[in-house]
Amino acid sequence: MIFDANNRLSAKDSLDRANILCEWVKRQPNSIRRGRPGVRGRDEGQQRLPPPPIAGGAGMHIAPPRGAAAQAAPANAPVARAAVQPPAQLPGLQNPAPTADLSRPGIAMVAIRGQTVTMRRADNRFDAREILVASGVPDSEKARLAGLLRKEGVRFGDGPVCVSLRHAELLTNATKLKTEMAPLLAVAQGLNLPEDGPINPDRDRPLPSVEGPPARAAPSITLGPPLEGIFQTILYRRNAIAYIPSQRFVNLRQLGIAYGLHHESALRWIKRHKVECQQITAVRTGFRGTYVHYAAAQAYLSAKHINLQWPNVTRPSVKLPNVKRPDVKRTDVKQVNAKPPRPEQLQPRVLPRTISFHGFTPGAAVCTSRHARCEREQ
Repeated sequence: MIFDANNRLSAKDSLDRANILCEWVKRQPNSIRRGRPGVRGRDEGQQRLPPPPIAGGAGMHIAPPRGAAAQAAPANAPVARAAVQPPAQLPGLQNPAPTADLSRPGIAMVAIRGQTVTMRRADNRFDAREILVASGVPDSEKARLAGLLRKEGVRFGDGPVCVSLRHAELLTNATKLKTEMAPLLAVAQGLNLPEDGPINPDRDRPLPSVEGPPARAAPSITLGPPLEGIFQTILYRRNAIAYIPSQRFVNLRQLGIAYGLHHESALRWIKRHKVECQQITAVRTGFRGTYVHYAAAQAYLSAKHINLQWPNVTRPSVKLPNVKRPDVKRTDVKQVNAKPPRPEQLQPRVLPRTISFHGFTPGAAVCTSRHARCEREQ
């Protein structure tokens, strides 16, 4: 091969090297020719093949330089070989470690997948909406995580949703952004702040589970401090029924769903009998509906010929009544909320000896001639 003054191969020698490589490929089996040279085939247990001969390698003769290069080179100079240069390291192949941007006063920022996640350094508050957008999770997962934060007392509005460090760690673990959010969490935890930095009192509280609820599980509903202890729920016929233990009111809409009744009929029944009810809408979806007293709910189900059998509630003091269906078909609300009877009303009432026959009620004094037997018995 012929080298020029810059130790580069001539065009003819480059073509020869390409021809040598083509001849070597043609001599290989078909299974190897279809794949990559030197890689074991999938079906055939071929051994790894040696690399093809490269011009300038061992076992190949390299002609000494000629012409001007031969005159410039000394007689005892070694034969020049083609130097193999390592590939140049392109900039930006390795992502640098993420760092928090503290250039803006009072705000720490970090860029995640083209989105900016901010944190207020005054109180270490994160924007939960920015974390969810930067995570790239599906909308269903975003809705689930937002519902998980709502159970923790976080309110989602139109603007930024400020959450504490504890909730930011919850979103970080759920969206698998530990590496990207690490600089911002480090700033919030005070690792990059002076000793007199902000203190996070909720660091020792355990994080809630980010996994979804198990299938066919009893509803576990947790409310914030303003509504804690007001509402309770029980699972009946695979339906969650909410009630208010302090007022002894039950959600009639959910009760009708459990028994397969239409809520419109319940509203008509309430309007017809003038039952005291409460329309509660300014709470979570699981507690909204029409609330009536336990006795009124019992009367409504009795009118539908349903014997309400409440299961035992966890707390003995909050046990729902187990009332049997009265004998009358239509129970009026006045009878349900009637005063207790007087002692003289509890005495047995002596009625004349009569026979109830063909639609006549007890106490009938006259019978038609068609029933002569009744007249003889009287």
